[in-house]
Amino acid sequence: MQNLIKYPLFKEHCTTLKKASCDNGTGVKKYMTNSLLEVVAFDKIKNDYCKECKLTEIPESNDALFEDGKGNYVFVEFKNGFIGKKIVFELQKKIYDSVFMFSGVTSLGIPVLRESLNYILVYNDKANCGNEDKVLQEKYKNTVSASPSFDRIGKTTAKWANKEYVCFGLSFFKGFCFKEVHTYTQGEFKRYLESIGVTT
Repeated sequence: MQNLIKYPLFKEHCTTLKKASCDNGTGVKKYMTNSLLEVVAFDKIKNDYCKECKLTEIPESNDALFEDGKGNYVFVEFKNGFIGKKIVFELQKKIYDSVFMFSGVTSLGIPVLRESLNYILVYNDKANCGNEDKVLQEKYKNTVSASPSFDRIGKTTAKWANKEYVCFGLSFFKGFCFKEVHTYTQGEFKRYLESIGVTT
């Protein structure tokens, strides 16, 4: 966090990754990670950013921002529910708006960000793959994927080839806005955090 907290706007909105992952859409708090890693609550800076820029509309934003200890900044977006076409569009808007705000706060341009900024979507595997719930099956008809299990098959096949599969069409942003793009289940995200030396 040493590079991030030198920016006053980021320093004012520090929290833990666990708190940034909180989903209370149903009225019950659910956390998608228990990690106490210190992060910027990026979702909370947008109001202050809008005041500074005198914006009349509030942009969308990713949930968290942190440094991975390897010279990279990492945006994290948590999605606990079903990810259909509407949510994918919202994710894309959050990416664009967050990159612009990050650039605005840090004065780092897109060419620099392409070399130092990564993106991770953490999603609920049970809500998106192989779920037998009839309501969710109806929702699957409107997904980006050709079938409910498309992304799961893609991930499995990619593992056999020692490659990483990026779900929900977000691979487009690799090399465009970000150095790396990852879509992790909660379990995969936990293993990622452990791989960079973060206690989970």
